[in-house]
Amino acid sequence: MTYTCAPPGSGARVGIDRDNDGWADGDELWLGTNPANPDSHP
Repeated sequence: MTYTCAPPGSGARVGIDRDNDGWADGDELWLGTNPANPDSHP
């Protein structure tokens, strides 16, 4: 079994909002916008 984790208090996770536009990457993908482009958001 392999666990991938980060210690508590280590900051925001990069994969949640890569472009820091306030929209979660998964939400942007689901709504058809580019999660890597800060100018592209729903």
